[in-house]
Amino acid sequence: MTGNRHYAIVRGMETKPISKLREARERRGWTQASLAQVLGVSRPAVYAWESGIARPRGSVMRLLSMALVIPVEEIQSWFPKQEKAA
Repeated sequence: MTGNRHYAIVRGMETKPISKLREARERRGWTQASLAQVLGVSRPAVYAWESGIARPRGSVMRLLSMALVIPVEEIQSWFPKQEKAA
């Protein structure tokens, strides 16, 4: 896990479902930077979510839901569950 409080690093995350976040963002006409500003996170955090490097934390998923006008359950389905360390 990283020190950033807005996302968690996820190993083995596939990038294909994550592109749904990019598609939703682009439908709103937003850049990564503009979405980051709306959510109060960094642009690299948005990049990490879209590229599959990380997944947003629960509180940020709720903000994404409100910003993108998409049910939070649908947004959660774009991101696989985080693997627990053994």
